[in-house]
Amino acid sequence: MKIGIVGAGSIGLLIAGYFHENGHTVTIYTRSIKQAESINRQGLVLEKKDQKTILNVKAKVFEQQVLFEDIDFLFITVKQYNIDDVLDQLKGKFNYSIVFLQNGMSHINKVKQLQFKSVMLGIVEHGAMKVSQNHVKHTGNGVIKIGLLQGDTEEINQIVNIGYPSFPIEYVEDCIHILKGKLIVNSVINPLTAIFQVENGDLLTNSFFNKTANDLFKEVAEVLELDKEYYWEEVKKICERTKHNYSSMNRDLFYKRRTEIDSILGYIIECANQQCKLVPVVQTTYNMVKGLEKKK
Repeated sequence: MKIGIVGAGSIGLLIAGYFHENGHTVTIYTRSIKQAESINRQGLVLEKKDQKTILNVKAKVFEQQVLFEDIDFLFITVKQYNIDDVLDQLKGKFNYSIVFLQNGMSHINKVKQLQFKSVMLGIVEHGAMKVSQNHVKHTGNGVIKIGLLQGDTEEINQIVNIGYPSFPIEYVEDCIHILKGKLIVNSVINPLTAIFQVENGDLLTNSFFNKTANDLFKEVAEVLELDKEYYWEEVKKICERTKHNYSSMNRDLFYKRRTEIDSILGYIIECANQQCKLVPVVQTTYNMVKGLEKKK
């Protein structure tokens, strides 16, 4: 299978490494010339369980590519706030399928306009850390869950077969539902661990953090119309499973980078306004992250 991956952050590098290991031809599209040169010159370093493997993954600079030639699937792994830049280069008709792997949901209406063989949406439940421009560390095993938004249903089996036992891809009937499930987790864990600058597990062990997390969770669950009892348990499970990890938003603020708060809690606020619901905890949390972003 020939696979293109737009976005060379931790998730883009991780799936590029695993797909290449499983025998697929992978081209990763980077934002910078420096990163593309690093990957092409030194290879992609995939680290897992303290073992490092150097993989001969090809890299190209995204801005220099108008078309993605001769591929079967295109994976989009960029941050939510970079989606519009990618969509600008995806206008036209394509005879292959595209898969979006983002944390938020604000891109859904936009990608419905694309003309691909199939358009799929998914979530990544793996933990990954970008060590350097060409080095990614797999910090937690999980699964990639993908659902069909529109297009050819025959593509589903092919996308599932790209995965393998140690890096599975799972098909789900309702892709919007799985995005909501991921969004509620990100809405609670990401902003609070970023504001408090703590590991994920501290949201369970610190009673004050835990109370704040629960208050935030209830408002988000109400807006997304999700089962509170079930999804609160899911949030706790993920906090426990990743208790020594730092969330991506935590790291973004720590390193003074832009966060995805607009596509996570900003999206929740937009939905709440449409539903005429008050979400004071969501709004306060959003304001705090935006304030810390501005401080950089």
